[in-house]
Amino acid sequence: MLKFRLSPGFCCFFAVAIIVGYPVVAAMSELFGINNRLTSVPYRAIVFLSALLIIGASVQKQFRLTFFWAIWWLFWILYLSRLLLDGIFVPETLLIPISEYWMQAVGVCLLPAVAVAIKFNALRERSVVSAIVAVGVLGLVLTGLVFIKKEGIPLSEFFSGRLETPTLNPIALGHLAVTVMLMSLCGMRAHSLWAKLIYSGCFVIGAAGLVASGSRGPILSLIAVAFVWAISKRRNFVMAATATIIVVPAFLLFLAGSDSYIIHRVSTGFFEDAGRADIYRQAFNVFLDNIFLGGGVEPMANYPHNLLVESFIALGIFGGFIFTWMLIQGWLSAIKVMAAGRNDWIAILFVQYAAFVMVSSSLYIANVFWMMLACVVQLARSYDGVEASHGMAVKNKEFF
Repeated sequence: MLKFRLSPGFCCFFAVAIIVGYPVVAAMSELFGINNRLTSVPYRAIVFLSALLIIGASVQKQFRLTFFWAIWWLFWILYLSRLLLDGIFVPETLLIPISEYWMQAVGVCLLPAVAVAIKFNALRERSVVSAIVAVGVLGLVLTGLVFIKKEGIPLSEFFSGRLETPTLNPIALGHLAVTVMLMSLCGMRAHSLWAKLIYSGCFVIGAAGLVASGSRGPILSLIAVAFVWAISKRRNFVMAATATIIVVPAFLLFLAGSDSYIIHRVSTGFFEDAGRADIYRQAFNVFLDNIFLGGGVEPMANYPHNLLVESFIALGIFGGFIFTWMLIQGWLSAIKVMAAGRNDWIAILFVQYAAFVMVSSSLYIANVFWMMLACVVQLARSYDGVEASHGMAVKNKEFF
């Protein structure tokens, strides 16, 4: 069997491309007037081929199937089987071409998530965090140039609306900004004063991007990360909880003096959304009509904006419970990783995107969520004494 080793740098590039790569690609296509598919398709192809390369380089003759990965593969088999059946028997229910579903579900979500989880131990925290911040800031800056040059939006109006480009919606922009903010905070733990100052500047750029997005969901994710971080620090819970209680309202009060659109969005109520409530009512009716088999990949005119709800209406009660179990494992693993304090950037990003998929996204496009779920569970398991005694070689065998 042909064997070859992949460098940690390649694995770092792969993970960063998934987490913050698309906004850069989207902004470049807008700035140069290129059709987005001409840039996004090659980007997706590079991610897909890189995932295959990582998986191929990690294949072993013997494999050990753990319970989490058995459940993981069972869920994906159910989902892809349902996608296949819908494409054959009820293609009219699908909102986009069937090939797009397969490309997104398998090539963008499933295989890249497995690939990164296989090589999570090759991701050096300092290198990945600095690369995420650098590429994320580049994405924010390029998107800002799109607003100025292509959309004609004055800099003075950046924070008074809900900005988006034809290739990047406000929610995606807001989460890019939150990722930059959170990873900048991780980077500030560096000993160098210059590094702290640079990361502080990047944090400010991220905060500006969050305000410009005018989206509530990313703020909810930011609060979720702060809350879970406070819970994980049991020994310093009072200090952590106090910091959370002070910092989040202080950030909002800082914005309150402006005419920022995001203040209006927050002040009108995080959860007062008649349209979303109507979608949930429709989803509940779909679930009641299809309790055991599910209603299919696209059982509604609008997707439910909640992966937990979507799992139940798409796959029925069995598939929904499987997804719920995996989600709970992810949250418990995130708390464990944050408490340990080693590679906690993985747990931080999981919490951000786990909160994100509770108010937006869909099962076949939530690529960062799937990747961070696989990684945080695998990382938390690596802390267990039983696996530590078997060494790192065991970890790379637990997927098939």
